[in-house]
Amino acid sequence: MKKINLYTMLLIALWLGSFLSCVEDKGNNVLSEINEIKISGIEDRYDLTSYLETLNIEPDIECTLKDFSEDNLEYLWFFCKDSASTSNHSHEKISTERDLSYKVDVPPGTYTIYLQVTDKLSGLKFEKAFKLYASSRFVRGFYLYGDKADGTVGLDFVSMPVGKDTMLMKDIFINSLQVKGAKDLIFTGHYNNGYNALWAVTHDSQYAIEYSAQLEKVDIIPDKNIDDHIYTTLSSVQRPFHLTNISPGTYGPMCVSLSGEARSRLIITENEIFVGNLSLSEAYSNPINRDNANTDQLFKPYPVAFYSATASTVSYACFFDMTNRCFKKPGHRVLSSATKCDKPSYDSESPFYFDQNKYTPVRQIVHGENGYGNNGRSYALMNDSDGNYFV
Repeated sequence: MKKINLYTMLLIALWLGSFLSCVEDKGNNVLSEINEIKISGIEDRYDLTSYLETLNIEPDIECTLKDFSEDNLEYLWFFCKDSASTSNHSHEKISTERDLSYKVDVPPGTYTIYLQVTDKLSGLKFEKAFKLYASSRFVRGFYLYGDKADGTVGLDFVSMPVGKDTMLMKDIFINSLQVKGAKDLIFTGHYNNGYNALWAVTHDSQYAIEYSAQLEKVDIIPDKNIDDHIYTTLSSVQRPFHLTNISPGTYGPMCVSLSGEARSRLIITENEIFVGNLSLSEAYSNPINRDNANTDQLFKPYPVAFYSATASTVSYACFFDMTNRCFKKPGHRVLSSATKCDKPSYDSESPFYFDQNKYTPVRQIVHGENGYGNNGRSYALMNDSDGNYFV
């Protein structure tokens, strides 16, 4: 037993001697005080507009060593897009300068940005993280549509973000087809992104325009045509179609969208009124601007569908027959099931005759629109041959 203990003690002594020699070797190095870096002067959150505003930050950098020179520091700004999935993670460098001046050229979204400061002498890295909330410039405002100096169609946007200055976004339309002859721009509500919400109408045709808050500029959607969704058998229908209106549309702060149970859509061309139900597919059959479902004869529609702009859905509308000078309603209580239009069964001069032929002289429509205020009432401006105007 004593021999075993003596052998064990010799092994322990040899191991301790080896350990102490290593400590002694390392102790020959000269130890230096660590330079700790404190980063401040950066907010926890910044709210800016994508593709428009610039993120400017001048951070405060403090070093614990009094004689330490900032020339020995390296700077790296980079962002990571917030994502629950690691496969979608993106990590991108945006600057290596001390002060950041970065135009927010990223799609709208939430980003985490880091400032990483490296001590080149020790290799130690210190970080400060903050959030960037990049919003779309197309969320609130209105479009400016027309011909540019070279005759091609152009599009600007007046951006009116809440709590920020109004800004003009110039020339946001790529116009890869170089279309000309701007006539009208139609923006509608939509049930989902499968149905286009923005159409540029020219004197000769109409074009579906990309509509997404994620884009910096927009362009024509190739192979997207109104004609491809209309399946009519009437010989009186005039192709190619010349679009004048799509309903429902947007009015004021409220987007009248195709949601809920009523997903009816109205397309008005220069000569036809088509109705469809987007819960099935975007398909339209024969026009309803006729007095009998068995006739090919169409009346010329005024290019406005009158309905309440305060409703979240549209289940009822009326039209003005410019051929016969009369307000008419769809011939079915379900708008998308209508095949013709009818005169109202009851007509009275209070507040006005639906049939404008009952006035002498006969009245014709000059202008019509749907109003957001005044309980969503619609308005029509009429005139007669004597030069009198009536609202």
